[in-house]
Amino acid sequence: MKIPACLFHGLKSETGPVSDHSLTPEDISRFFDKTGWTLAFANALDRLAYSRLLSNGHFSEASAVLDIGAGVGHLADRLLKGHLSPACKVTLIEVAASLASRLKHRFARFGERVRVELINPRVPYPLASGSFDRIVSTYVFEMMNHDQLVAMTKEAHRLLKKHGLLCLLTTSRGNDWLSRINSEVSSILYCLDPRFVGLSRLVNLRPYFHASNWELVFLNRVSHFGFCSEATIFKKISDDGSFEPAAEEEFAVGDHRGK
Repeated sequence: MKIPACLFHGLKSETGPVSDHSLTPEDISRFFDKTGWTLAFANALDRLAYSRLLSNGHFSEASAVLDIGAGVGHLADRLLKGHLSPACKVTLIEVAASLASRLKHRFARFGERVRVELINPRVPYPLASGSFDRIVSTYVFEMMNHDQLVAMTKEAHRLLKKHGLLCLLTTSRGNDWLSRINSEVSSILYCLDPRFVGLSRLVNLRPYFHASNWELVFLNRVSHFGFCSEATIFKKISDDGSFEPAAEEEFAVGDHRGK
């Protein structure tokens, strides 16, 4: 039996384990096509983290919102109920057909205001550049390997208007003892099989957002029942068509680099 290398190193890293697993976008799509219905339970545990993100994303000023990996629509539902103006349009994209179908049924009452798209899991997405002033994504970026994260930050930059906000929730290493224990156990389980932890891993996203493209405007960790989430909001500050990826040396050793 092969013992995953990440069981010997990387568990102490703030950025998470060096994993032997490399998940393709198609792997992620197939996984959530089968298990996406369970996301409602996870959303219930993360209500405080969602509230923190919603309170700091200035969503009342938005005219067009994109939700990448909308899941069962928990965040979109909260946005539409109390944080967006009536004129704001919302686009929900999903790579899992079963989830896209659920989203279309759930938000059908909003008519043309809410658009649901089942898309190819690989970027670029079939959406016009500069179409959105808010992009939200919850517990999606942490499923991507290094190359996918580089591509995704570039795609988010393309889709946002200048001064638009990218609002993210990711799993994080907690500060209290219960959250730290949970983080270590989750890291080990991910090394054994990512499906044990819903494909989620600990990763430091900040090195992927180069200062010439993005400004970090909000960062907050929330621990709840031993589960720690990090709410992060980046502002797009460049709008000349250029995109400068972070230098290779900026990425921490613990970052997962799949192929």
